[in-house]
Amino acid sequence: MHEEGKRGCEWMKAPGATLLKALALLKTTGMPVRLIKVGGASHPRYRAPFQQQVEALGLRDSIVLVGEVAEAHLPLFYSAADVFVLPSYVEGFGLTVLEAMACGTPVVCSKAGALPEVAGDAGLLVEPHDARGFAEAIATALGDGELRHGLIEEGLRRCRSFSWERTARETLAVYDGMMAL
Repeated sequence: MHEEGKRGCEWMKAPGATLLKALALLKTTGMPVRLIKVGGASHPRYRAPFQQQVEALGLRDSIVLVGEVAEAHLPLFYSAADVFVLPSYVEGFGLTVLEAMACGTPVVCSKAGALPEVAGDAGLLVEPHDARGFAEAIATALGDGELRHGLIEEGLRRCRSFSWERTARETLAVYDGMMAL
């Protein structure tokens, strides 16, 4: 397989591929879907395979690539979203999940890395490679009004339990404990 083909195969295993497959599944049910992708279009070596997958799945008219935006504008995007989806395979912390919750946006994210701990009961958690599971969770977050309201309320409560002050205090306690050794 030539190098370009290898890159395409690598991308098909990426979290973005899971989300695109989930969106295509939702589209086949007649659900109108639109992905607003904020941030870089991933590493340059993945752009062409991403676009190829979008075309192959018939999603060209369902995806808007916004690119990088100023941090001050991110709350506008979170607040305008019907649901925030993060199909990450490895996540160090998951700050974007908290940011979405703070804006009153329901969250669907992976059961990977720190995301289950960050989202807690305030998000719908799905195995990272499970496109069908993501499609079902997105449909549920959009279609079940009572659950949606509960996710929003729990998300607002959950994000208040995290703060930079608390993080600094707990980090200092770890350093103090290490210095005492």
